[in-house]
Amino acid sequence: MEGIKNLFNKCKELLGASSSDMKALGKELEKETNMIRNLHIRELHQLQELVPEVIITGSSALFLHGIKLKRWMKAEQVSDIDIIIPFFIDLSQCKDIDCPDRAPLKSVFSPLERNPRYEDGNEYAFDYTSKFGISYVNMCTVDIRIDNKSEYEMIEYQGDMFKVSKLEHIIMAKLKYGRGNPKHITDLYEMTGKLIPVDIPEKKEPIDRGGS
Repeated sequence: MEGIKNLFNKCKELLGASSSDMKALGKELEKETNMIRNLHIRELHQLQELVPEVIITGSSALFLHGIKLKRWMKAEQVSDIDIIIPFFIDLSQCKDIDCPDRAPLKSVFSPLERNPRYEDGNEYAFDYTSKFGISYVNMCTVDIRIDNKSEYEMIEYQGDMFKVSKLEHIIMAKLKYGRGNPKHITDLYEMTGKLIPVDIPEKKEPIDRGGS
């Protein structure tokens, strides 16, 4: 937050803006800082420096594409991490990822486990799952898809380069999982600028009545 205060004061000095305008700017900068923290942007950059094969996808990738969903603007709304790797990589060997808000502590990955929700034949399904955080306390979920043909693009954010899944692929994944999932449906409505429906239908699993 100290960086935001310094930028706030510098902008006010240079622009001669009114206090109300500067307060509005301060709120926007605070939202940006919350999103950087909630979406693990700094940690993901460190991960990609350690494991260049990692491709960022999911909400963190949407943010780097410039799509800033409202649900990540509040403090302590921590996101899961979604990544793609071309082959199995033991991320638990990555021991040197700093925690910007909790220095000098380090974040770690738990050993990868087969994702119990994996759907064979689904090109958007995640093969493995892990946990990421400080010493296995308050860790977030990491969903990992193995795909050696996944397309990506390089995006610069605040001077750092990120390997990010293509925007159309992220949207297709949301469309795939959006049916019956209020989170994805709300995101899609927000991204298109449409009003969010009051009643979002929940996905209902078919009833197994036995027989063939």
